[in-house]
Amino acid sequence: MAKIFLFLSLSFVAFSCQNEVKFPIPFERKMVVHGLIRPNNIIFNSDSILISIGTNIPVTSLDANSEIKEAVVNLENNQKQILLPLLTKNATDLKNNTRRYGVASKNFPIVPGQNYSLSITTPSGFKSKATCKVPLKSVPTEKIKVEILQKDANRIRCKINWEDIPDEVNFYNVSIVLNLIDKNNKRSQPSQIIFKNELDAKKSIFTTEELIFQNLPEFDLDRSSIYVAVANIEESHYNWGKKQIAQQRQNDSNLFPEPVLIQGNVTDNIGLFSGYNATYIINNL
Repeated sequence: MAKIFLFLSLSFVAFSCQNEVKFPIPFERKMVVHGLIRPNNIIFNSDSILISIGTNIPVTSLDANSEIKEAVVNLENNQKQILLPLLTKNATDLKNNTRRYGVASKNFPIVPGQNYSLSITTPSGFKSKATCKVPLKSVPTEKIKVEILQKDANRIRCKINWEDIPDEVNFYNVSIVLNLIDKNNKRSQPSQIIFKNELDAKKSIFTTEELIFQNLPEFDLDRSSIYVAVANIEESHYNWGKKQIAQQRQNDSNLFPEPVLIQGNVTDNIGLFSGYNATYIINNL
């Protein structure tokens, strides 16, 4: 009798494992907006205003299409406004399933210290608004120092130091890009992004942690360089960026990460519209 009971018990477990249990996952379709604007800077030929628009998709969906086919995108300040058209080239970001709207910034100059408003509507009923203020000042070039602590064929260690802009409550985004060129003229560009606020400074001096780039492809030191952008950013951008990094670190240590949409400053939908004022430097390695 005991053997029969054991067999029936194991059979129940085996067949029970085959049952599919479905849990309802709430989902609301929202528009996803991303746009960062800043005063003109031609070092990296980034002289355009770009707004990317898409939608979120449910975790359980096999449909990865989040592209919004049409949108009316309006940008304005207290002096003028402009309708941002869909770009004629590279309008669709295939990786993120978004579409890009924009214009050359010479047609709508972004002025430090001014407020800007973004409004978006679509035929499918999405509506969003967001506002930002472009920071008035940027860190002077001479106040930014790049420390190369180690450099060899496959490993680079460095730190970035800069002085805080006085008389302001400041938040910073630092982007570091290695422009590595090998003997066959192939290029690779590993990068890191750091966010800092004024509480991270010591006597008005900011410093990043030691940044380590390793397992690099073999490159030519004489022709390679390091690009650094130190941007004075809005608090909304800082909060959004810190949450992005925290989520990425959590997911890296989790075998079953749960996607989480990070709220920004776009009303009724998801995303970030923010201003920044950056200083760019290029140093040889």
